[in-house]
Amino acid sequence: FFRLGLASFLPCLLGVAPCATGLVLSICRVLCPAAMSVAVLSPEDDLAAVTARLAPTYHNDFCVSSCFDAHFVASLMREGFLPICTRSFPGYTLLPKLHCQRCIVRWEDLHVEHGARKAAKNFEITIDSDFEGVVKGCHAQHGQNWLYPPIVEAFRCLSKASADVATVHSFECWEGLSHPEGGASRLIHLTSAVCCAW
Repeated sequence: FFRLGLASFLPCLLGVAPCATGLVLSICRVLCPAAMSVAVLSPEDDLAAVTARLAPTYHNDFCVSSCFDAHFVASLMREGFLPICTRSFPGYTLLPKLHCQRCIVRWEDLHVEHGARKAAKNFEITIDSDFEGVVKGCHAQHGQNWLYPPIVEAFRCLSKASADVATVHSFECWEGLSHPEGGASRLIHLTSAVCCAW
């Protein structure tokens, strides 16, 4: 891992002409001085060591990588990064977001109130039964946003394989009384539909 000056990748990331880079950098220095250096990650990095080094002092939300390999993405998730994809020119850039705090659901501690159970009687929750439908639902509701093709492909691979580092799961909410394979149910997209587990 290394820190890269913003000037090194700004023209590519923003699609600006090299002659305009100086002006954009001047604006960035004034508006967001912390963004002037960013951590660049690669599959060769010891991500546990990088995370330990970055977490206490890193003030940028995102790191940068050009690698969308499924095992690398799983390793990032295992260390607490949320892998986000963004459009850059001419392609895509992986922006692993370092989360120092995150939400963990412990199923054994989950309690659903009686009123919520009653209101939800016409809905069924499934796990890993329609990954593609969940992605399409996210795209329909939010646009591609950060779920661009390279990160979706990495998540797809991780949802099908039993990875040694982390796996991706989709959660589906079905409206209707019959089982999803029965044909009478309708997939209702959940906003937080993709998660990882290890």
